[in-house]
Amino acid sequence: MRLGTYPIYSRDWHGIDLVDVAREAGVPEKTVANRDVYSALYRRWARASFRASPEWAGGKQKVADAIRSTILRHAPPPELAISLGAGLGLVEQHLIRSGWNVELQECQAESLDYARRFVATRVWTTDFAGLPSAAYSAVLAIGLVYVFDTAGYRTFVRECARMLKPGGLLLVWDHDPRLPLALVKRFFDRYVRGRHDLRWGWLRSPAVHTALVASQGLQPIDARFFDARIDEVPPPSRVAGFQMPAERSVALCLLFRKPMRDA
Repeated sequence: MRLGTYPIYSRDWHGIDLVDVAREAGVPEKTVANRDVYSALYRRWARASFRASPEWAGGKQKVADAIRSTILRHAPPPELAISLGAGLGLVEQHLIRSGWNVELQECQAESLDYARRFVATRVWTTDFAGLPSAAYSAVLAIGLVYVFDTAGYRTFVRECARMLKPGGLLLVWDHDPRLPLALVKRFFDRYVRGRHDLRWGWLRSPAVHTALVASQGLQPIDARFFDARIDEVPPPSRVAGFQMPAERSVALCLLFRKPMRDA
């Protein structure tokens, strides 16, 4: 395991048992959640009418506000943006209602059907390689990159760089890793209680995110951190990528710029 990169394990998501979802999709629990798992998950959630806690849904407005303010610190509103792996489009609908021109990319039919009820914009159902080159002023990766292993993350950033116009921005919004108490709990649950969780993806420190994105030629220009209420907090103190116990960041917002010319 690379220092600053740690696996995520989870069992429950909005009342849905993720291990049952993986079994429905025929995916081994030790395998990170993939497209088949997400398809099965969204089918389950659609049957539950996409019920989620009001706090979770309401927080999407604040995420949109944080993303908008981060970009506006460095550039005017993007002429055209795209949100990749947009899911239900809950953050994107707030950006669109604020006047931004944001397209969506998503491959899950159930989430797309939901998003289309609330978002009037172009929706792409192709994979990343099918999206146009040098077409966007901003590419948004909101709660997406945790699903990629290291090689997949580099490939993803390479595709984002291809989609961006020169000078365009890539914004990454992701979980911010804390001390690995969840890994201790998982060890106890798995080997003492016999309970299994689904491997959901990877947490990465800001330094690891920045190194992976910069390796594909994009320049880091901003890093912001937010607590559970999506209020901004100071950059946390860290050891091996983890926050110290008293720190409060749960989400990081990183911004990168594509150079005006290739190096």
